[in-house]
Amino acid sequence: EAQRQVEDATRRADEAARAGASGSSTADQRAQGAEQKLAQAQAKLVALQKEVDAAENVRSFAAETEREIAQFQRDLKEARAKLTQMTLERDRLAGELKDARGDDDTTNRSVPVVRDAKAARQPSFDPDATSMADPAQYAEMISRSTDLDAKLQKLEREDAALRKQLADTEEKLRAAIDRDDDSDAESTRTGSQLPIALAEHVSALEESIDSLRANMRAASDETATMEQTQSVAAISDAVSAAAEHIERARAAIRALQAAIGM
Repeated sequence: EAQRQVEDATRRADEAARAGASGSSTADQRAQGAEQKLAQAQAKLVALQKEVDAAENVRSFAAETEREIAQFQRDLKEARAKLTQMTLERDRLAGELKDARGDDDTTNRSVPVVRDAKAARQPSFDPDATSMADPAQYAEMISRSTDLDAKLQKLEREDAALRKQLADTEEKLRAAIDRDDDSDAESTRTGSQLPIALAEHVSALEESIDSLRANMRAASDETATMEQTQSVAAISDAVSAAAEHIERARAAIRALQAAIGM
């Protein structure tokens, strides 16, 4: 009987040992599973943080682009106002020159011409003709006409130089726009692979760039139809500034793509 009890106790001890080993293995497996889930959660958190940072960068760049668009529109409006003012000034100078030339013709016609040699030997005093032929007044009109001629010639030379400068600037602007058009397809393909939240910000940025491009094209087309005057310099400066904005925007887009791994 004692031998049987000893065997039962030994058997129960073996069963308890096997049960303890099985429980320890299960606990280890559960611990490993929890560690894996924690690592996955941390990796997902890091990825989400990167997306948030990238979206914030896109939002900041979109805001900056909108400010540049607004500034360009203000510059264009100011340039148009200057163009109108300079056109009025040119018309005023042309009118004054025309009036001065008309006064010269009137004075020349008013000076009496002596056709009779005998009358020349016996001149008679004419106070009206003497008043009309006042040398000081005549010299003043000649000086005024000369000054206006010089001003108009200067405007014509400046217009020619500005016309060439404007043509060069428009050519550079169109080349920059064409380069942007060539990169649109690639930009669209990469944008479709982004997360939805980030893709929305990129779309907003692309719309802002398209709006800026449209404004630049409109400005370029309008200046091409304007009469070339001295005030075209302001338009040329505005178009040049817009071309610089495009280059800065393209550089910022490339930096943004590198930052988010596009």
